[in-house]
Parts: sequence; structure tokens; C-alpha cells
Amino acid sequence: MAVVRIKEKVGSVLEYYHRGVYPANNTGFANIDEYWKPRLGNTTIVTGYPSMGKTEFTLQILVNCTMLHGWKHALYTPETGTSEEVILELVHKATGKTAQKGYANTISEMELLNATNYLDQYFYIIEPDEVKGLTVNEWYEDVQYIIKETKIHTATIDNWNDLTHDLNNYGGKISEYLKHQLPRFNRFCKSEMIHGFILAHPKSPEKLGGSKLPPAKPNDIEGGSLWWAKAQSLITIHRDLENEQDKTTQVIVHKAKPKIVGKQGFTSLHYHIADGCYSIDGTRQTQPVSYFKEANNIEIIKDIIPF
Repeated sequence: MAVVRIKEKVGSVLEYYHRGVYPANNTGFANIDEYWKPRLGNTTIVTGYPSMGKTEFTLQILVNCTMLHGWKHALYTPETGTSEEVILELVHKATGKTAQKGYANTISEMELLNATNYLDQYFYIIEPDEVKGLTVNEWYEDVQYIIKETKIHTATIDNWNDLTHDLNNYGGKISEYLKHQLPRFNRFCKSEMIHGFILAHPKSPEKLGGSKLPPAKPNDIEGGSLWWAKAQSLITIHRDLENEQDKTTQVIVHKAKPKIVGKQGFTSLHYHIADGCYSIDGTRQTQPVSYFKEANNIEIIKDIIPF
């Protein structure tokens, strides 16, 4: 334990005064930025029922932060598929083009090579062992290995249940386990000055009753009150799956701390299935590819890069 006297911190307080508090970074979506922004040294929990868009939303934020800020990422997302499938998903997000054949926006081989060349500079994919999976400790080891190789800005666990958790030292109780692991995650991200994402499934929605699911709440995650208490930022992603024509994705910010990161609130994005990306108002937002050529001095696809 350390007891801090205010006068001992005057020098560092003056540094804050002159340079400003360490900023949060915009996401590429002005309406999201109003309620939440990722900030290095902080963490975000993303929840929502299956097929609501948790992974799609998180990957979009990661790709946007690369394009806007040059951020690099450690990404663990076995639910998305094999490493090859994860890469193709990132390509889809970054280019608006799919590897599936027969579509108007099917990506060409040269475009695919250029896109992977670009993304290779920014994404490091963590794979689980095919037999044993990946433990929490192994995830930390893999992220630290990446950090030794290069400066990264985010580390993502997608999702929490896709890690192997040993509760033996916690009396078999998930509550005791989370009391240890969630603060550990926060401390790790703060010490490494990265933004940490954990995607966490709520408990089975069948237990809620009714035909139309309401948005998941933090307490719907197993050990819910602890996710509430220990999360710095906590977001629910929700869609109306009964209405196939409605591609509106609700983004509900339950908690955002410290206050420079955001505030409680609700907004929405429009999901474009064909392009694999989001927009604010249903109109795909784009950025000329020359921006990336100038920034990175490499040839990127001769098209537009959507946000």
C-alpha cells in the first residue's frame, strides 16, 4: 500500500495541466464518440446476445483505430474462425470487399494481397491450441510476447468463455475468480498502456421469456454484478433479429470511466451486410485510398476504404 501526499505530486499535476489529461481517441463515428472512446491504459467490456454484432462492432473499432491513429492490435477471436477466416474478416472490414465468390464486391487476388500487406503491419492474431485451447495466463504471455516485438495499442479477448478458466484456487466460484481476474486485466492494460477489450456473453436468453429479446444488461453476464463493478467501460450491442430488413445496431453505453472516456447513453449504427461494415446513417462513409498510401507509402487497393 502507498499513501500519497498531494505536495508529492505537484510536479506531475503540473505536467497534466500543461499537456492535458491523456486523451481518449475517436472511433470514426461521431455519435459513438459522444458516449464512449477508447483510451490507452483503460478497458472496455462488450456484451450482447449471439448474432447481435459484438465481434463485428469491436473489429470495426479496431480497424477504424488503425486507419485513423495507426493503432496496432493483439487479437484473440477464435469464435470468428481460423486465422485465415479472421484475416478475411479484417479485410472485409477494411475494404468493403468479400472473399466469397459471385458478389458484386468480391475482392480480386491483387486487392486481397494489397489489403493483407496493409493489415499485416497492424494486427497480431493469437491462436488457441487446437486440443487444449488457451488459458488466461497463456493469453497474457502471448500479449507480452507481442509487446516485446512491437508497440501495440489494444489487446482483445473475444470472447471470455473461449479462454480456459481454472476456478480451483477460488473455491470453484466464478464470483471469487472474477474478483481477481477483472482487476488483473485492468492493471495489465494500464501498466502496458494499451486498451483492453473483453467480449462477454450474457447467460442464455431463453431464460428471459418472450419472443423478442430486449438488449442484454450487464447483470445478464455470469457474475454480472462484478462485471458492473470492475468494468471501466461497459457496452451492450443489440439488434432486432426478427426484422431482417432492419440493420440498425443499438450501442448502449452502461458505464464509461474515467469521465474523459465518455458517459452513459444510447446511440445506434447501421450495419451493411455486403460491405461488412457500419455507418451512422445508412450511407457508407469512405476515405480515399491515397490517404493510406501517403501515410504508409505502400500500394493499397485502388478503391475506397470504408469506415
